[in-house]
Amino acid sequence: PKSPLVTDLERALFPWSAVDLRHLHDRIGNDTRIVIPTGTHHLPYAVHLIKGLRHLGCQLPITVAYAGDGDLPVPARSYLRHLHVGLLDVSAFVNNTALGLGGWEVKPFAALFAPYRHVLLVDADVVFLQDPATAIFASSEYSQHGAVFFPDRTLFPGDTGKPAWLSANLPRPLSRRVTATRMYRRLSAHEQESGVVAIDRRRHFLGLLAAAKLNAKEEREEAFYKTFYGDKESYWIGLEMAGESWTYLHPTCGVIGELQI
Repeated sequence: PKSPLVTDLERALFPWSAVDLRHLHDRIGNDTRIVIPTGTHHLPYAVHLIKGLRHLGCQLPITVAYAGDGDLPVPARSYLRHLHVGLLDVSAFVNNTALGLGGWEVKPFAALFAPYRHVLLVDADVVFLQDPATAIFASSEYSQHGAVFFPDRTLFPGDTGKPAWLSANLPRPLSRRVTATRMYRRLSAHEQESGVVAIDRRRHFLGLLAAAKLNAKEEREEAFYKTFYGDKESYWIGLEMAGESWTYLHPTCGVIGELQI
């Protein structure tokens, strides 16, 4: 059983949680599943993604995550059930009046509360060209780190605010992972592309908690979203806050379409 001190600390750090977080961690099994957070607006993209994955031969179970009836109404959920996907109402695990989930910020909470060990968090508008079960989960990078991300484009160099934020808020000394980022070296204002996030919840439960906290209402409105673009950077930063390992999966570059000068 948890001590009163741990219980009080948990309530102070994560007042929005409606479940016992220790119990949530202890119930992590060994399932591997794709989790697609979406609302009504992005539902057509999610349907395209689901059918595309099956066309590629991907057999991983799929769950669609949402934040209450207002985010994804009953008719939409009924249609998704006909596609043989699971449903996860993230608002059932939190005080959504306090959190106000309904956009980007749903994603880390979907990863945190999805009752699976290996989660592939995928934006609804992603298009896969190969089975992610093989390309991502079977990779040596995922096996070693249990957290695989993708780099974003290198854009808008010279940003000094983001390196300053990292220096002020991450554990010192900064890890080599942080100091090697383009963001810290001021080569790019963006570091992580969060459209696809692969994570082992058992190995990175504390990192996911930190990522979720960065996207909680008070933290995102008063601090995190003022510096970073939505949830994009919160995954690797959350893991860094917890002192946990992560890496990028650097794919071979490809081109779709024709090159025109």
